[in-house]
Amino acid sequence: MSFAVDSLGHYVIEDIMTKKEFKLLRGLIGLSQGKLAKELGVTIRTITRWERGEFPIPRVAELALRNLYRESLKETVPWEKIKKDLKL
Repeated sequence: MSFAVDSLGHYVIEDIMTKKEFKLLRGLIGLSQGKLAKELGVTIRTITRWERGEFPIPRVAELALRNLYRESLKETVPWEKIKKDLKL
């Protein structure tokens, strides 16, 4: 995690996904490099390069992977059941 200063002088977190986090999330979702490449509209070689740190992971790919991870969690335990169990 790194920090930056915005135009007003406030410190903001720049949450840049690391190659390890990218590979971990892909694994947690249960997607092969090929399936993730197809989901993101890139080649398997591109996924490999991101996971090796040869190229930076574009923000759009990071957000898409995080979204896929969140969606996979919803499929595992439905949000409505969690709310009911927690009495929310």
